[in-house]
Amino acid sequence: MTPITTYSESAVRGPVVGVTAAKACTGAVALFIALVASLHVIEPEFGPMWRFVSEYSNGPYGMVMKLAFFVLAFGCGAAIAALRPHVQTKPGRIGLFFLALTSVGLVMAGMFDQDSITANVTTREGTLHAIATIIGIPGFALASLLLGSSLARRWTSVRTPLIVLSHLPWISFLSMPVYLAIAMPADGRFDSTVWVGLINRIFLAAMCAWLWFVVRRAGSTHS
Repeated sequence: MTPITTYSESAVRGPVVGVTAAKACTGAVALFIALVASLHVIEPEFGPMWRFVSEYSNGPYGMVMKLAFFVLAFGCGAAIAALRPHVQTKPGRIGLFFLALTSVGLVMAGMFDQDSITANVTTREGTLHAIATIIGIPGFALASLLLGSSLARRWTSVRTPLIVLSHLPWISFLSMPVYLAIAMPADGRFDSTVWVGLINRIFLAAMCAWLWFVVRRAGSTHS
């Protein structure tokens, strides 16, 4: 009787952990959105069209932005736990690795403030935040693409929206350098005519939409 009981508990434990992790991720994504949305109201001096979301850390309510980064890092970690039972391919496992790198990048972004784009100075904290960006943003673009491709083979009923959502992060990521090459003034200075803040927010929206979609699907589907 003991082997049967052990097997039964193991069989139940996997789905329970996955569902719990999926709920934790959706909660983290919702809280991240709420925190960032609140900063648009309480720190209106950071114009959303041309100032990066990270710059909210430099304002009087900077701890709210820091908390938002840590919350989203937790959400990515929870997503790994929720998705792991559904990932059966090598590209998918590589995608989980890049999702873990994204979480690391988000933690770093919360620890180190971005330099203001209106100031011609580079600080140690700003450099470390830039490294966090290099880790986190491309990391998530690769994670969503690899995981989306892997999961689409199993989740055939939602293949089309999954593929679309999985491509949005890398498209918005690559649109930034393309846009800057076109719109950046000759003096290399950011101003209100360079809408990098909008592209930055589009990427974060794509990131949140992908996480929300895949973990909700994972939480309602047995591996």
